Amino acid sequence: MAAAPAFAALVALAPSAARPAPDEEALGKAEGYPVCAPSARVETRCLVGLVSRRDELTPSRKVARGPTTQGLRRAAGEIAFSYSWRGAVGGLDDYLARNRTTGLLILKGDTIHAERYQYERTAAHR
Repeated sequence: MAAAPAFAALVALAPSAARPAPDEEALGKAEGYPVCAPSARVETRCLVGLVSRRDELTPSRKVARGPTTQGLRRAAGEIAFSYSWRGAVGGLDDYLARNRTTGLLILKGDTIHAERYQYERTAAHR
């Protein structure tokens, strides 16, 4: 049974060379994106740290890497990405500049077509 090609966008983070990530100072850049103690109300300056290190703050278990992660390839060129929403029009970097997104991965089948990070995150972060 052949699976239809699908696009998947996954959230992760690191600054684009073109422009700063949105709200990086409010999100705790000067403090290295801190991880705050759990509380009923999450502080804005702790959001990036919380997303990247949630497994250290709440009960969790690691899941072994599956065999398909070994077979991901990179496309020769980056996918053409454009969007239009509420009057804003732009490409991938424009989208990231307007949205609090730690990372974005665009896959088609087993091929990576785009991978970007913000807020000093990398592919190694959760």
